[in-house]
Amino acid sequence: MQALDGLLVARFADGYRSSLGLDALGSPRPALRLRRACEKLRRVLSANSQASFSLDCLVGDVDVSGSLSREELDALAEPLLQRAAAACDRALREAHLSPAQLSSVELLGGY
Repeated sequence: MQALDGLLVARFADGYRSSLGLDALGSPRPALRLRRACEKLRRVLSANSQASFSLDCLVGDVDVSGSLSREELDALAEPLLQRAAAACDRALREAHLSPAQLSSVELLGGY
């Protein structure tokens, strides 16, 4: 989930940079606050179709907000899911196994 949170952080940071001229990732505290808001946003979207957040004084006295739908989140996650599926397919081929031969799968690692 860290990779997806990173994509969310980049998406909102880029939006704030282009619309407000705000560098939300320029120093550690605002970057951490934005990362935490994006993580919470992702978790809320696991049970809801829409989620939003608001951060007071993210950088200086500038307040920001963001919202996202589950469909937008799914679209952002699609390339990550495709990479994970490709890695699983490759591992199955190399092990000469089919998915039916597996009883469970555990994915570990980062991006």
